[in-house]
Order: sequence, then C-alpha cells, then structure tokens
Amino acid sequence: MGTIVGIDVGGTKIAVGLFDERCRVIKRRTIQTLASEPFMSAAVRMAEVIDGMLDGSGESLLGIGI
Repeated sequence: MGTIVGIDVGGTKIAVGLFDERCRVIKRRTIQTLASEPFMSAAVRMAEVIDGMLDGSGESLLGIGI
C-alpha cells in the first residue's frame, strides 16, 4: 500500500496532507508560509514536514501534488 502527499501553498499557510490510495486522509499538518523567505527554504520546510509525517509508517510514497 502507498501514500500520496498533497500540498496547498497559500499566502499565509502551507497545508500538507497524507492520503491513502483511496484518497482518504491519514494525517494533516499546517505550517506558516513565511513569505519573506526564499522559495528553497519553504521547499526544505515542506520536505521536513513530509518526512516527519512518513517517519516510521513503512508506507511507500506514490506521489506528491502541489
């Protein structure tokens, strides 16, 4: 079984969700956008959130939609 990640990048927040193969929500997390930081910093923060959400789950990552 695999996991799908969905990311919604907004002006004030970044919402990250983990979904199963049937598109049911497994976990969700929200972090601040921090519009003053460079995009690469935001990308690293998103990757850290995803990594933390997947940590120890044993699930394979099927894809990411932004």
